[in-house]
Amino acid sequence: MLIIAWIYPDLPTITVVSSLAVLVPFIVISLQSGITSGGKKLIGHVTGKLADARAEVSLFLSAGLLAGGVKACIGVGLITLPVTGTDATVAAAVMWAIVVLAILGIHQLALVAIFAGLLADVTTTPTLMAVSYVLATALSMSGSTFSGLSFILQARFHSSAREILKANLPYTVLMLLAGTAALYLMESLGVQ
Repeated sequence: MLIIAWIYPDLPTITVVSSLAVLVPFIVISLQSGITSGGKKLIGHVTGKLADARAEVSLFLSAGLLAGGVKACIGVGLITLPVTGTDATVAAAVMWAIVVLAILGIHQLALVAIFAGLLADVTTTPTLMAVSYVLATALSMSGSTFSGLSFILQARFHSSAREILKANLPYTVLMLLAGTAALYLMESLGVQ
């Protein structure tokens, strides 16, 4: 991708990423199975396997719609924010809120979409907020009993959601503390 960006600097990144998302799997499958067989496998995947992921696609579309709705509510004054800018304290609070709400059952990606929509116009430290969102998503996946990872672990190891939560909660809290410290350290180093 960097080579393409270097050769074609005016080409939008979204175009490069979208094109590579389709081309790379096709090229890999074609190298493994030949172009004809690779093309048939790719078509079968798109028409068969991806159709099975409609619940996940619906979730992502709904999260985007929810984020747009939240931003529209802010725009017309229905929601007022308690902050006028972001810093390490806001980033840490958002990270903790996402993880706690995910543990209570709200999907972590929907939460990220909501908070990103809420704070889009007041974000003055985009790097800190991005790190906060990434950490919150990762910790929500391991800490929440409602995440796909937790469902896989429950099925694979025949354990209850309570056992997984009990085992992962100390790790999640420790990583939240470490993430909070990292956000304050980044802010002290001038990262915005």
